[in-house]
Amino acid sequence: MTHTICLEIPNPGIRILEFRGLIRDDQPGGILSGGRNPHLVEVNDSARKIGILPGTSLSTILALHPSFQTFRLSQRELFEEHARIAEILFSFTPNLFFTVDFLFLFWITLPGTSPQNRKIFLKEIHSVLAKQGFPTRISEASTRFASRLLCLTMPIGAERDFSTAFRSLPEEQSDHFLQQTPLESFRSFPSSFSQSSSSEILLSDETLSSLEALGVRTLQDLLSLPEQGLLERYEPALHRLYRLGRGWEDLPVILYRPADIPTARRHFEPAIEDGRRLMNEILSLLEETLTVLEEQGRAVKTIHILFERDSFFESPSRIRTPSFSPLLLTITPAEPTTDRKRLGNLLHLHFERNFLSSRRKRDSHQAPRHTKETPSPAGNTSRNLSSFSCSQIEILLLPTIPPLDTDSPLLFDETPSRPLLESVSSSPPAFLLDKPSPFESFGARIGNAPPNRPSGISPRILESLSASFGADVVGFLRVNDLFPPEDRFTFVTEPDFRLSLKAFREPSARPPSTIRRFLLEPLPFPEAEVFFEEKKNLVRANGRWWDAPFSFEALLFERGDTGSKDSRGTSLPFGLWILRKAGEGIRMIGWRE
Repeated sequence: MTHTICLEIPNPGIRILEFRGLIRDDQPGGILSGGRNPHLVEVNDSARKIGILPGTSLSTILALHPSFQTFRLSQRELFEEHARIAEILFSFTPNLFFTVDFLFLFWITLPGTSPQNRKIFLKEIHSVLAKQGFPTRISEASTRFASRLLCLTMPIGAERDFSTAFRSLPEEQSDHFLQQTPLESFRSFPSSFSQSSSSEILLSDETLSSLEALGVRTLQDLLSLPEQGLLERYEPALHRLYRLGRGWEDLPVILYRPADIPTARRHFEPAIEDGRRLMNEILSLLEETLTVLEEQGRAVKTIHILFERDSFFESPSRIRTPSFSPLLLTITPAEPTTDRKRLGNLLHLHFERNFLSSRRKRDSHQAPRHTKETPSPAGNTSRNLSSFSCSQIEILLLPTIPPLDTDSPLLFDETPSRPLLESVSSSPPAFLLDKPSPFESFGARIGNAPPNRPSGISPRILESLSASFGADVVGFLRVNDLFPPEDRFTFVTEPDFRLSLKAFREPSARPPSTIRRFLLEPLPFPEAEVFFEEKKNLVRANGRWWDAPFSFEALLFERGDTGSKDSRGTSLPFGLWILRKAGEGIRMIGWRE
């Protein structure tokens, strides 16, 4: 089953100004429209508290609140922010859609995932967008119209926390929810971020007042009226809403594709039902796109393969439209590459897990002819991939960025003075500026390993395991700046290397370079008793670690008299990570320099 997710960013103009630091939430402010008679198209929460709403004219604002802050945003600024948000969402899933009616409204589709996994996935999207200054409303339903309606009925400010920003509508409750929705939810507000179109479903004040006089207050009341009369007497938006409520149409969307992403698409008539033939077609498309990448001097980080089928989606809302959500297969090599043989082997492993093995299993458990075959549970991606005839495939290659013409610093300390568990520079090299494959984290040398150790063995094995058994079977250890031993490492499925390209290209904007070092075995350090007496940066912990209880105090002691300076002449601090454990005295577990 395919799940339709709507993502709406309310008051995007206000969010842009807040993120830039131009407007404060505790001061009333808003965004003005253009033209000779400007009016407010968006206001912040402080303006709403004093009764100023969108649609208020500038002359009224100046008469009532002379200190009211007003701003204007150009269409270019809005489109740039829209492109930035779309790029972020596309990094999560290629099943991304947008609408021409409203710039900051998106849809994504998630086929065959459990409710818990979907919620974790959507919570991460909400967190990432919130950090970029765009808290988002997220709703899940069986159709785009129902999911859009869920967002419209959320209260103001619900988007700030995921617990209130996310709503899910079970398919069996869709009809009742749509019919009981008040028409007031579709009231339109003046906005510079929506485009005039017959597909927009927001209604004017005049239309709502006229319907209220007739006693038409809910969508169910509207559906009881004759269609022809609505078409003759009211605006096109009301007729559009009527057809959506009837289930005759769904909201139109456009599939998002970045301009610099190499893609290839092939349609089949009749549809392909043989897995091996489909495999050969994919390899042929892959060759076309790899050639384009090689001409640009780039390599493949991730391959997305989307399968479309000739089928129709029909819900209790009586909506019957062609399936717009292709099934997705993602392949991630250990490091960026254009090696056809490697990518072909990974593709075979994915097919063995998702297509061929499931088909063999289904054939071996074929039900007798005189009995009715019981379908397998819904939501199984393997079952979906092996049980339909493919009418179209599309390949998207997520490439690396072109090489930068700059001298990058070393990532790892090549000459450690003693055995180290970690030794990492905070200034990233060029190849980390574009988010690498998670397998690249295994390129770090642990301890005093010989420099000629073949670093490519582990990543190759891991990429094969991930392709054969799924990405979740491979985990990674991330080193933390924490003192309790059980918190020194965190188990993650994919480390995050989202780094600032601007900070790398401008040396003056970089933070001072430091190196973190952890000792394989703590060293006795009784002289540090005076540090604990100061009780600065002191951490106390009691609990259990593995099978033994522990009780200790830990701190990071810093001083700035090392004599080392950065490129701007600033002294670099030196820090000691010290641990005092009951019965063992004080020990040094590492340092920062």
